[in-house]
Amino acid sequence: MRTLIMALAATMMSASAYAAQGGSGDAAAGKKVAQQVCAQCHDVSGNERQQNPPGNAPAFIAVVESPSGTREKIISTVKLPHGRMNIVLLSGRDVEDVVSYILSLRK
Repeated sequence: MRTLIMALAATMMSASAYAAQGGSGDAAAGKKVAQQVCAQCHDVSGNERQQNPPGNAPAFIAVVESPSGTREKIISTVKLPHGRMNIVLLSGRDVEDVVSYILSLRK
């Protein structure tokens, strides 16, 4: 448990440091990460607006089109394990890439 907490803290600090440096992610790289990691629960295609894909999690397009779909809110959600994501820890770069991909879905 202590290892998980320390890994989570390191991931959060890494993502925060990256964002503080003005980092912006690579949407194409974020799409690949999303397809590998997030698609188990979320519809990451950007084509669907269903609220409850296979993992009962919101589709990425629904996330970005919601009133709370701000960059900051999406970053904080992706950084912290949520739902069944409790064993997935993304690097700071991966967080920025996935968030850039999600934001690229905004029409």
